[in-house]
Amino acid sequence: MPLSPSATRELLTRLGHQPKRFLGQNFLVDGNIVRKSLELAGITAGDTVVEVGPGLGTLTAALLEAGAEVWAVEKDRQLHAHLSETLVPAHPRLHLLEGDAMDHPLAGLPAEKAARFKIVANLPYAISTPWMDAVLGGPLPERMVLMLQEEAARRYIAPPGSKLFGAISIVLQSAYAVEPGHRVGAGCFYPRPDIESVLLNLA
Repeated sequence: MPLSPSATRELLTRLGHQPKRFLGQNFLVDGNIVRKSLELAGITAGDTVVEVGPGLGTLTAALLEAGAEVWAVEKDRQLHAHLSETLVPAHPRLHLLEGDAMDHPLAGLPAEKAARFKIVANLPYAISTPWMDAVLGGPLPERMVLMLQEEAARRYIAPPGSKLFGAISIVLQSAYAVEPGHRVGAGCFYPRPDIESVLLNLA
């Protein structure tokens, strides 16, 4: 799968796909960040993993290569079709759903798999907080490694008494040890976002 700006541009051109800002389509083009995500999540063969917005499948492919069983939800019809033609036939451990992550926050993960699972995702910035609210209302993952807008990450890890501390901070910090976030530069994405990103580890 593409892991450079040029390869990503070429694939998007072949697909005739224009990244959609309203869907937060900033594709990860840095292999170190992909590896760091899997490392933080402690991905091993047989893990059950939920991914939101797989896009071109860069992170998805890495999860599958590590031996995980992946449930992913993609809203963009064109990208869903691309992944259905490329990744799905070669990977029976990939369960790909076309739909909105707000309607399917756990990507259609069946109830029998929800006892123990992880979430690893490059979250579309526009949905990060409402999506997190939805996730916290259901069976909790044992670990989450999330690429987030820095502003959202700061709310999640805000200490008590600070201006950003709120209900979502309380719930997250009572359920998880919130590790300090890793800042991710705009150059790790194509197209480059206008906002800062953080890779957050909730374990």
